[in-house]
Amino acid sequence: MKRIWLFIPLAILMAILGLIFVVYHSLEYERASPMVGQEMPVWPLVGVENGEQGPADLKGQKYILHIGSSWCETCRNEHQYLEDLAQTGIPLVGLFYKDTPEDVFSFLEERSDPYEIVFIDTEGKSMVYLGALALPSTYIVDENGIIQEVISGPLQSTHQVSRFLP
Repeated sequence: MKRIWLFIPLAILMAILGLIFVVYHSLEYERASPMVGQEMPVWPLVGVENGEQGPADLKGQKYILHIGSSWCETCRNEHQYLEDLAQTGIPLVGLFYKDTPEDVFSFLEERSDPYEIVFIDTEGKSMVYLGALALPSTYIVDENGIIQEVISGPLQSTHQVSRFLP
C-alpha cells in the first residue's frame, strides 16, 4: 500500500504534462499570422522573366505566393504539392529567398516550374516584409491584395488551401 503513494505524484505529473501537450497542439493550428487580413506589403523585387516589380503587380487577381529556396531541403520535398496547386487555376507565384538566379533556374529545370511568375530575393528582405516565420511559407492573397491565409512551414497536401480554391 505504501508503494502506491510513490506513484501518485508521478501519475499527477504525467497527467499535467499530457494536458499541456494536448492544449498546446490544439492551439497551434488556431494561431493566425498577424498578416492575415492585411494588405500584401509592397517592396522592391525584380521578376526573373518579365521584369515584374513584386506581388503588388498582381493586385486584381487571386494568387498563391510561395516563399522557398533552392537550397532548402524542406522546400524541395514539398515541390510535388506546388505542382498540384499550379493545376488549380489560381496563379502560383514563387519567391525564392536568399537565392541566386543560377541556382533558381537550375532547381526549376531539375524539378519543374509550377510558377507563373518567379521573384528572387537575393538580400533576404522578403521574410521581414511578410512577417514570415518559417521557410517555406505560403500566402493566399485575394483579388484586393489582402492576405487571406498564411501557412508557415511546408505544405503537407493541397487540402491545406482547398477552401480558397475555385
